[in-house]
Amino acid sequence: MVRSLALCVVMTLLTTTAASAGVISGSEDSSQFGSLDQHKLSVCKTPGGVSEACGPAAAVNSFVFLEHKYPKVYDDSLVDLSGLGGPDFGEVLTGNDLGSDTFMGCGCGGTTWDDFYRGKKAYIDLMDPGSTTYGQQQDPGAANLARALNVGADVEIYLQFGSKAHFVTLTSITYDTVLQDGTISYIDPLDGKSHTAGIFGNGASPGLGVNYTSPDGSFSDTGAISFGALEIPTSSTPEPATWALLMIGFGVTGAAARRARRVRELAAV
Repeated sequence: MVRSLALCVVMTLLTTTAASAGVISGSEDSSQFGSLDQHKLSVCKTPGGVSEACGPAAAVNSFVFLEHKYPKVYDDSLVDLSGLGGPDFGEVLTGNDLGSDTFMGCGCGGTTWDDFYRGKKAYIDLMDPGSTTYGQQQDPGAANLARALNVGADVEIYLQFGSKAHFVTLTSITYDTVLQDGTISYIDPLDGKSHTAGIFGNGASPGLGVNYTSPDGSFSDTGAISFGALEIPTSSTPEPATWALLMIGFGVTGAAARRARRVRELAAV
């Protein structure tokens, strides 16, 4: 049985140039992302031992992408990928740090968007000061998500289903502006693997709905992409015109809207 679901789907959105006038699309190499399963973390558990650590796990899977794509910037500063200590040792260590009160503070009940964004930024700034530019947006549209990934940013999204929510790390998006539907691919922290979901709506901000099913099929619902975040090395920010367009939606550090309500993360039994 699934405990109060909060889908922590932090998706890192990746993009390439649109294939045609009516299609927005983009993608990154999904093999560059982490594969951390939130159930391996010791933080963010209910009294019954059910994992609600999708936020920390999704952030770790994004950090792995940043280290693989920008090795000269991050090296192993965010996640120790040396393999010493055994498989996933570094990812689990970072995930447990992120879930502590020092960063996201995700106790029983999951992680709010504000705590996720603040904690992730605080961790990067501590481990690699001055390296990264950040942005966040409420109800991001398809074009802005694609644009962020086209410039090589790491993008995470927050899926909302009423009082439940989920973070995922996005790896691709395709959206047809005429048909007003498409798909996203992402690393789901519920199992650390790549999955896809359908998206729909007018594609503007706000406007993107999502049809999500958990990896084990125990939860399925229609919700919305309620928040998105990006991180990119400060040294790799795009030329001013492109960056200005991107920042129209993704406000720089701390400029996005607040959502105070805490929601529970999706947890498998």
